[in-house]
Amino acid sequence: KRPPADDGMELRGVVRKALDARPPFLDKGSKKAAAAAAAGQVAVPPQLMKVWHSVVHQFDPDDTGVVSPETLVPLMFWLGLTRKRTSALLTLRLAFGPGGIPVDSLNRLCSYIDVQTRLVEGLRRVARRDSPEQLCEYITDGDSAKLRMWFFSMRRSPGGQADLVEVQNLFAREGVMQERQAFFRFLGHMTRNEL
Repeated sequence: KRPPADDGMELRGVVRKALDARPPFLDKGSKKAAAAAAAGQVAVPPQLMKVWHSVVHQFDPDDTGVVSPETLVPLMFWLGLTRKRTSALLTLRLAFGPGGIPVDSLNRLCSYIDVQTRLVEGLRRVARRDSPEQLCEYITDGDSAKLRMWFFSMRRSPGGQADLVEVQNLFAREGVMQERQAFFRFLGHMTRNEL
């Protein structure tokens, strides 16, 4: 008899397979991909979408529509993004705002998951290069000094705002993200679909 399948291994296999497949919006010359990208739509493999929704449902089994940030902290430990609970919670607060995280916001993260994965890996490389700390501590330690330094290194409008191209240039300069077009689409998606 075969041992029962490990759900964690199955999930990792599905996610890895979906990330290894070249997303249609990155294929140059595809009219369908160009039309979808222009409309702000992203082709997410249905199998990945199904797995993502089931994972998000695990964080909110009672269907309250809100996930406590405390629920995501063990996942951040498991992924090697943090060593400190307080840094993980601060990172989540910076990303989603104070309080509970709406399930819809987590579900919207499935779009551009390949770009987000490369972004996290790039940020992790920068953190390892500059500091012995994990990514969350690197970003949040010292009253988020690293974020402030990055922000003040960008050209800003008179109103104090940096545009998407400046963020893109900063991340390219830091060696975080080199795929400019995919990253620009992701940033545009995030500004249109506020978490």
